[in-house]
Amino acid sequence: MLVGFALFGLVSAGAAAASKPKGGGYAPPYSELVVDARTGKILRAVNADQPRHPASITKVMTLYLLFEQLEAGKMSLSTPIRISEWAARQSPSKLGLAPGETITVEDAIKALITRSANDIAVAVAEAVGGSEKDFADMMTQKARSIGMKRTVYANASGLPNPRQVTTARDLIVLGRSIQNRFPRYFQYFSMRSFDYDGATIANHNKLLGRVDGVDGIKTGYTARSGFNLLTSVHSDGRSLLAVILGGRSGNSRDRRMAELVDAYIDVASNGDTKAPVKTAKAISTLPTPVDVERPSSDNEDAAESPTASLSPQVQPVAKTTEPQSKLVWKPGAAPAPAPKAMSYAETQNSAARSPSNGTEKSWWIQVGVATDEKKAKSLINDLSGQMSSILGDAKPSIEKVQVKGKPMWRTRFTRMSLDDAQTACALVKKQGGACFASRS
Repeated sequence: MLVGFALFGLVSAGAAAASKPKGGGYAPPYSELVVDARTGKILRAVNADQPRHPASITKVMTLYLLFEQLEAGKMSLSTPIRISEWAARQSPSKLGLAPGETITVEDAIKALITRSANDIAVAVAEAVGGSEKDFADMMTQKARSIGMKRTVYANASGLPNPRQVTTARDLIVLGRSIQNRFPRYFQYFSMRSFDYDGATIANHNKLLGRVDGVDGIKTGYTARSGFNLLTSVHSDGRSLLAVILGGRSGNSRDRRMAELVDAYIDVASNGDTKAPVKTAKAISTLPTPVDVERPSSDNEDAAESPTASLSPQVQPVAKTTEPQSKLVWKPGAAPAPAPKAMSYAETQNSAARSPSNGTEKSWWIQVGVATDEKKAKSLINDLSGQMSSILGDAKPSIEKVQVKGKPMWRTRFTRMSLDDAQTACALVKKQGGACFASRS
């Protein structure tokens, strides 16, 4: 007997492919990735390994190395950090300290997380690494040691530099590593504001206190990168890490992240293998992009200020290109030798040359075997409607076969990518159905 089940749809590669806006509107390259932070399972991936500029999410690695100094006892929260002339000359966002002034390590941490202060990022780099250049090499070495395979750092702040690149996957690895290794210091990322020198500095991360479970970690923006956000979520024993790179505005990026959190938090593991696993909630279809004025400032996080005003259209997503279904968390080991830094163009070319069997539509899934053709057609029709956003242009197939001398009808969907096949089967199985994927 064939058991029926309902599934909620997700935004698919085909249904939500990014179309180029008319009139040359602002459209930075886009990526998003959602991962179960407990198991490393990838729940949603769009361009997870394509090169992107990290913008101010760079400061998460800057803080990682600072936290190491605290953990090793080489610094304390009260250690003063001196502001050099080079640090003071950094572009906004900044605290604006003068050369020769000092700031404590704890206030530096808070300034990096809330204001995303570029002058303080450089001061930290110089205090830890001697120079910002040497510190950037340390950042890249640390990235390799914790499993960030495609990230190259050129500065400590995230200010525009064509050599500074990362991927959505690498940033998830970083988010998990800093959270797991430094639970005491990770709590700073949940700060909504910071009182300094008689002023209250609000955190650029507007999801804190507004989206249930969100407890960090960092925003970022430059004109080249678009609006970026790395997010940590803990709710009812479940945890997610999610990243968006290349949002068109702070508002649209935040709405998209809230939507991803709502859709996937109930899918994440809670450690109870007996508890039923829910399917992801439906994510609304993303609207066709409209012309959006390109931000005129190239300053890091300048557009994250309360006065920023870009049209809050939801960012369209490109096709899913992620064949790997799970991230393996790697502990922070001894730093590996720093690789040769690649330019943004070189990294793009490298990614283009890499084989991508995750998007080749040579896969099919079998979702059931029915005792009569009517039931098979009913299942195909139900799943075609309920999983249309995942199935896209997959071709439904019903095949009559003999099983122990009795006629049976196999129900399949063909012409699928590996990514969509895996996603569809995962949802079917989580609802108690049977499903397997195979290559044609």
